[in-house]
Amino acid sequence: MLVAAGLGCAQGDGSVTGSGTVEMDEVDVASLVGGRLQRLRVDEGDTVRLGDTLAVLDRGELLAALEARAADAARAVAQLRDLQAGARSQELDAAQADLQAAVAQWQ
Repeated sequence: MLVAAGLGCAQGDGSVTGSGTVEMDEVDVASLVGGRLQRLRVDEGDTVRLGDTLAVLDRGELLAALEARAADAARAVAQLRDLQAGARSQELDAAQADLQAAVAQWQ
């Protein structure tokens, strides 16, 4: 397009003169989460608008991490309930036996 416009401005000596403005916006794009790229929906130089999907990440690793965090949370809740319920008599008996064994070894 620039070449076609420039041909209309050609001088007799083969040089081309003209004036104008070349505009370009370059933006770096990054994902908030890491992952493997599953599909890239645009090419370099494509025009994009707000809300366009540029790339699709594989959700397998993200879902596995989410499931692991959910399991950690469930485990923490179970530990909290055990602490709130207090020690059971078997746990108290085992701790008492451990204490007595430690005192006997120390003396």
